Amino acid sequence: MNTRFFTPRVPTTLIQATPPRDASLISPALDVTSQNSLFDIFAKLPMPPTPILNHLTEELQEPGRLLRENHTVGFPTETVYGLGGSALSDEAISRIYTAKGRPSDNPLIVHVSSAEQLDSIVCHVPPIAKRLIAAFWPGPLTIVLRSSADPCGCPSSASPNKTSVSSRVSAGLNTVAVRMPSHPVALALIEAAQVPVAAPSANTSGRPSPTQASHVATDLNGRIAAIVDGREVTTALSGAKALECAYGVESTVVDISHLPFDQDITLNAAGEPDTAGLPLAFVLRPGGVTLGMLAKVIGPVAMDPALLIDAESVEDHVDADPSLGVSVEVGKSTPKVRHTYSFFSHNVFLILHIFDNWLTFLILFIPYSLPA
Repeated sequence: MNTRFFTPRVPTTLIQATPPRDASLISPALDVTSQNSLFDIFAKLPMPPTPILNHLTEELQEPGRLLRENHTVGFPTETVYGLGGSALSDEAISRIYTAKGRPSDNPLIVHVSSAEQLDSIVCHVPPIAKRLIAAFWPGPLTIVLRSSADPCGCPSSASPNKTSVSSRVSAGLNTVAVRMPSHPVALALIEAAQVPVAAPSANTSGRPSPTQASHVATDLNGRIAAIVDGREVTTALSGAKALECAYGVESTVVDISHLPFDQDITLNAAGEPDTAGLPLAFVLRPGGVTLGMLAKVIGPVAMDPALLIDAESVEDHVDADPSLGVSVEVGKSTPKVRHTYSFFSHNVFLILHIFDNWLTFLILFIPYSLPA
């Protein structure tokens, strides 16, 4: 296979002619209620300027067509480079697994560029998810929701606009992991493709996640249809010293798929999330959004026990300590453990570290044996 290379650019005149975004349009997460529609929330997200996105979407029509026709394309995001394929196509997902040499029972994250795309592939978006979207999208947060293929019985599940992602995206689970990237090239490419894009990191399994197009080319040249190099856009918009993948680590993955369709958080007298209750969400993978950042928006958040202990002994730990916040069925469930570990592209152990009022995390790349 001959891998094609695309390098989109943004003219300086277009950047200079684009006014800065009105900060008053951004809706704070705590102002979100169950009455807010998903489309209202998306309308207030801090998106890249529309003229620049429109220009890039036009430049990326050809790699967008490749995605739409079930080919695989490497592209930049604010976390790492992703290896994209149409989330609606079994053929495209098979090509992703083949290129990466990745087990086909590992779920993939679906990337969207609009409220319409998100709404079409999930059963429902509960109020707590809307708060997370308002606070962290577009950006490095992946939210696990029940997929549109799951007959959950909520009012929105009967919408005629629902579209099921490939069963291979979710590895047979009734959930789908979704995020909206903030990198303008990623957003424009998804728009050009006109389909939600499933994308793990653009590397062969066991290799470090790439943060430059050259890394992707070294690893996957000849194995995928195309690579979109985002460096020129990053330089034009943020300066020559800007990092193309600003975070350099994968997105945080938070699971709220177990919650009722109308689930919201409890606010205290000060209008802030109640910190005394049980966690409503579970972090399946630490990343660009820390636990502390999540807690400020939705209250207590728990790490999935499978991240902290050996997966084979999850059941024993849950039996011994019910405060872990998951049922024994979760510990027994192969898909749950698979969903947790599948997002790792190489053996890593992540340590969260809190400095007084500064929340950050350290990632130590050390050998660590993960379950198969």
